[in-house]
Amino acid sequence: MAKTPLTRPRFRVSVGRISGALALVGLCVIPSLSWGAESEAEQKPSESETPTAAESKEEPPEDRKERAEIPIEDDDSWENQPFDTHDGHWNEDFPHNRWAGVGAFVGSVYRPSGSESIRYKAGVAYGGYLRPEITSWLAARLYYRQESIPVVVEQGGFDYGGASYNLEFEQPNIQVVSVGIHLEPVWTIHPRFRLRGIAGWAWMGFRAEMPEAPGYNEPIDGARGIGGARQGVEVDIYFGGGVTFDIIENWLDLSVDATYGFTASQTGSAYEPQQIVVNGQVSHIAPLPEFGNPSDVIFSLGLIL
Repeated sequence: MAKTPLTRPRFRVSVGRISGALALVGLCVIPSLSWGAESEAEQKPSESETPTAAESKEEPPEDRKERAEIPIEDDDSWENQPFDTHDGHWNEDFPHNRWAGVGAFVGSVYRPSGSESIRYKAGVAYGGYLRPEITSWLAARLYYRQESIPVVVEQGGFDYGGASYNLEFEQPNIQVVSVGIHLEPVWTIHPRFRLRGIAGWAWMGFRAEMPEAPGYNEPIDGARGIGGARQGVEVDIYFGGGVTFDIIENWLDLSVDATYGFTASQTGSAYEPQQIVVNGQVSHIAPLPEFGNPSDVIFSLGLIL
């Protein structure tokens, strides 16, 4: 009887192979599982970083509104704007820039004469100006001014060369025109109140019509001028001071100035004898006296740009 071969060795080989395969799978799977665990640990926040329920709760609308109204300290914040939107008023802490001023003025001017028989009285001065701000402490004023100067002529005031006309001459107001510039150092005492110094130069020209008298246009009984109106020019140098008050801050201001000047380079036909015809005879009348050092008080109203 034949013996059946044993299968034990074959079983042993199969178990060995299975064990080797399992070991190989373990070597591949275990490192990948450990790497995934580390990645999950990195992504998972710690307990200290996890927000609590109170912290994760949404902010109330009232708190968000208050946070939105808190000004941000930068160049665009409300403190750096001229208009305060919080209360609807102008922000007084805003550093306003004053580029220039433009306006008109009127006042009184006095130009004395060097003669007792022909005197100049105080007149009216008026005009306009442009005042650019060079710096916060210095400005320049460019102006155009007209004046009307009354003249008082005493009896015989126009007699000249020993001739006496026995005529009551009246001299029409002398019309003055001037253009000039002032340099004005500024001291800001208050945002709405300033003190100013004045140092200026002006070119002045004037026109004086021929004097009038009863029978002036009747050559037989009176006098008749030949040369027409007399004219003259001069240069004035001024020094003085003034105050400025903002009626509407940084929009509208009122100024009061007082100056005293010195004259130079006085020339013109007004300072020469004038030919006239008296009773058919050619004669002359006395020249006008030169203007003395001028002084004035000027009120101006200006728009701030």
